[in-house]
Amino acid sequence: MIVKLLIDFYSDDDIASAKNILFQMGFNDRDAPRLIKRKGKDKSLNNMQDILNIFLEMPPQSVPCYVAKELSRLPPLSMNCFDVSSLVKDMESVKLHLLILQESHETMMKAQIANCQVRSSPESVSAEHHSPRSTCAVSVDMDDQHVIDVVDKSECIDDDLVLFARIQQTTPPPTHRLRKGINNNRQTSASTQARRNTYAESVTRGRRQPNKHGRPASLTTTQTDSAMIRGNGTSSNIRSANPKRRASTSKARKQVGVFITRLARSTNPKDLATHVKRETGLSVSCKPFRTKFDTYSSFCVRLPPRDQHLLLDSRVWPSGVSALFLANIQSYNT
Repeated sequence: MIVKLLIDFYSDDDIASAKNILFQMGFNDRDAPRLIKRKGKDKSLNNMQDILNIFLEMPPQSVPCYVAKELSRLPPLSMNCFDVSSLVKDMESVKLHLLILQESHETMMKAQIANCQVRSSPESVSAEHHSPRSTCAVSVDMDDQHVIDVVDKSECIDDDLVLFARIQQTTPPPTHRLRKGINNNRQTSASTQARRNTYAESVTRGRRQPNKHGRPASLTTTQTDSAMIRGNGTSSNIRSANPKRRASTSKARKQVGVFITRLARSTNPKDLATHVKRETGLSVSCKPFRTKFDTYSSFCVRLPPRDQHLLLDSRVWPSGVSALFLANIQSYNT
């Protein structure tokens, strides 16, 4: 259809002249099209088809603006040749799309910055207290030989959050400590104290005796001695509880164990104790463990129960070090 319209508008000589000028534009030798002289009845049709084929095969930067024998015969180009309303509509559409892209990009950037700030804050990394059975594990390169002295704890916080550990944490019950200058003896209600005395002093001959009057049942020396002979375990030496009296438990029962593993093979107990002292301010004792293949070092760190959450915090250890709670520390005392 385009070829027929052009043939009706231009004469045969104009089409032939335009074809000659187009082929004489100075193509490279490799890209130069072959000029074919058309003859016969469909000469103008074939010449116009050759011109269109050249335009289709020519690179966009090489396409000429006009090809004509007499440029004065070309129609003048004015604003009447353009649809201004269509151009304005297209410009508004492009402007709107650019604005949407810009807003979405700014929103994504702000969200990423806020996410990094929240995850890098100490409050959101982990809580101060952990469950006794909580674990802290992060993937690590096992070839690092100086993991304690080289790796900084701030590297545990990764922006992509792929290497960051999931910490199962719960808040332990509050620990009541004795403070100087304060009466630490808790006052109990009269009914509770009466029930305790009634239960403690109403045990006679290995079984509980009901107290109808709600008063402590006094034990005579004869009853107590006979109970001791029968092996009931009742002693005549009954004394009141003293809150300032030190318990007769061993040192191992007062402490809990934290199992630290996946350390470098060259790590010794002194290095581990120095690292714990620098990060938490605690003076702990470290006992090494032997693993099956000795590909890494493992230690048992003993410390009071109130301070175990400090070692279970992932921020204390470098990337890759695992901290586990030992439920039975007495099995490792030998």
